[in-house]
Amino acid sequence: VLGVFGCVGYYGYAYSYLACLYARYGKKSMALKVAYHHLKNMETIKSDVENGRTHLGIALALSAGETLTGEAGAYLEKIMALTGLSDSPGDYFETAISVSQKNNYVTTLVPALREYGIYLTGISPDARKEQAIEKLKAADVKARESDMKDEVRKIGEALKKLENS
Repeated sequence: VLGVFGCVGYYGYAYSYLACLYARYGKKSMALKVAYHHLKNMETIKSDVENGRTHLGIALALSAGETLTGEAGAYLEKIMALTGLSDSPGDYFETAISVSQKNNYVTTLVPALREYGIYLTGISPDARKEQAIEKLKAADVKARESDMKDEVRKIGEALKKLENS
């Protein structure tokens, strides 16, 4: 529909949210596919505040720690070539956070900080605990400032779980 009306600048909204949605439901190949198409579209439009959310979708797809093969692996290779980033979820979380901070885009910044904090606790709970708490507390501050009640609840649950570990 967007292509029919020549609205390529709006692809970022659809692609970035789809990347996150697919990643959350374990559809890594689809998440990476739509993320790749958004990044390719970025070559045309040059700027998109949704770029941070696309990087969040990639980070979520990679954060399960599974080796990607087939179509998912091929899309990851293309994404790495476009972004210059590695296959580390941390690189994509950091990019999502950086882009969102630069654009003051809290609707991506807060979930990116929260998900990164949760990810860090999963890969190395003891070694990364302080870094994870830092990310979660930063997410909590931004969520409270922006009255994001559901995010405050999710962050609180993650902090409580982390502090009890």
